[in-house]
Amino acid sequence: MREYHTSDAVWLPQQYPWNKLFTKKIVDGLKDVRQAKYVPVRRYELKEMDKVLDGIEERLPYPVFVKPSNAGSSKGVSKAGDRAGLEKALRLAAEHDEKILVEETIVGREIECAVLGTSDVKASGVGEILAADSAAFYDFDAKYNNAESKTVINPELPDGKTDEVRNDAVRIFKAVDGFGLSRVDFFIENGTNDVVFKRNQYNAGIYLNQHVPNALGRQRNREKRAC
Repeated sequence: MREYHTSDAVWLPQQYPWNKLFTKKIVDGLKDVRQAKYVPVRRYELKEMDKVLDGIEERLPYPVFVKPSNAGSSKGVSKAGDRAGLEKALRLAAEHDEKILVEETIVGREIECAVLGTSDVKASGVGEILAADSAAFYDFDAKYNNAESKTVINPELPDGKTDEVRNDAVRIFKAVDGFGLSRVDFFIENGTNDVVFKRNQYNAGIYLNQHVPNALGRQRNREKRAC
């Protein structure tokens, strides 16, 4: 019997719990779903740090985000703006996991969508994360310790983008054999309005307990009004 565990982006089988890199590789195979470019790194590779740094710099411009593949609530996540910062960020991420994900920076609005179901999968309305102005990015402190951070349910988005987010969320959920309740995060990129699959934050915590019921309820009301 398969066991499933919560993931911020998806529910995954037990052998892949909360794995950002696994999800990214699956999404690579989905047509017309864009995601941030990334470079996978293994902890053992850091023994040749200069080689690792050279490889990342050849593929991604600064700034980049460095994340443990299996960690929640942005623990071990850093933003690096130069080579020295990248080395420091890699070493921090390696303290949390053997697998490390280095991603390009996408500048845009942070959007999230809940997905619920098994064979009959439903997407909620979307929410927009508004991190506190004092936060460098939506890190652990911004999520849990800063009262200025908030999530707006069903924000105003460019034409068609709400449906695109919801449709992509369902496609990603199905692609990884999702089961139950999960959350999928995106950017709406500044300048292009592209929907960009963002990242896995694993334990959805507060979002699943508070925001998902609101988002699902509002989506049902919208569907009723459309009938």
